[in-house]
Amino acid sequence: MPGSASSHRHWHSHVDEIIVLLNGALTLVEDLGETPLLPGDIAVFPAGVSDGHCLRNDSAAPAQFFVVASRDPADRCHYADADLIAEPDGTLRRADRTVVA
Repeated sequence: MPGSASSHRHWHSHVDEIIVLLNGALTLVEDLGETPLLPGDIAVFPAGVSDGHCLRNDSAAPAQFFVVASRDPADRCHYADADLIAEPDGTLRRADRTVVA
């Protein structure tokens, strides 16, 4: 939806992600900057690369994208901007290991 984001910027320890923009226009937000995406554009995020990323809709129109991801029960999802890590058991903790209720 216009004005929304796909998630907090994040990266996965054990899960590869591929994003394909189907329609609309989005901005890929990464540690190194922002990249406009148009239909047919593809972004790839290998597991274990600590490049936090998300998609943001800066336009006035809806957009659709498709995500292909591997699955690994050992995966940890790191949300650097929020200082959170989603553990394999579903708990959230701070980077300092404090469990978040």
